[in-house]
Amino acid sequence: MIVLVSSSPSRANILREAGLDFVVRSFKFDENLKKEGITPQTYVQKILRQKVNQAKEAGLISALLDEFRHGYLVFADSCVGVNNTVLTKASDEEQAKKMLLMQSGASASVFTAMAVVSAKFDIFSLSKTTFKFAPYDDKRLKDYLKSGDWQGKAGAMMIEGFSGEFVLSCEGSLKNAMGLDVDILKAFYENFI
Repeated sequence: MIVLVSSSPSRANILREAGLDFVVRSFKFDENLKKEGITPQTYVQKILRQKVNQAKEAGLISALLDEFRHGYLVFADSCVGVNNTVLTKASDEEQAKKMLLMQSGASASVFTAMAVVSAKFDIFSLSKTTFKFAPYDDKRLKDYLKSGDWQGKAGAMMIEGFSGEFVLSCEGSLKNAMGLDVDILKAFYENFI
């Protein structure tokens, strides 16, 4: 059984669409980590390790492994990188606009770190998806910002919506860009269950 330790509706939807059996158990994580002087790929790995450590220290991992014997706990985190600048979730509309303008007409990469924790072993993976975007249309950008759909999205990027309309090219997994590299998870799950 997969136990998704996340409150992300996008990640739950990715697992559902992949046909994997799972349950969701959310946990409030402290995601404060210095972003300056660190690459996006290093940042997302550190923040994920921080999440796993917080869950361990709170007793959540042992409790979930007791509840779901032979279960696989899945933790994930994503960030966006533009010119080695780390973009996480925007705190307000102005910050979201700034992040989106950095991506407009540029290349942006989504980095997703995933940890699978079980009673027998832990695995860790890092996936990258890079997009080249056309310049964003001003009216569409304003509408997207007003919609609030950017909330809770790394870099305010919504590849399954607004941002996806402007993709010129993509290198990597679209599911990874939505928050979880389900292909890696499925390969692991099918080989170890």
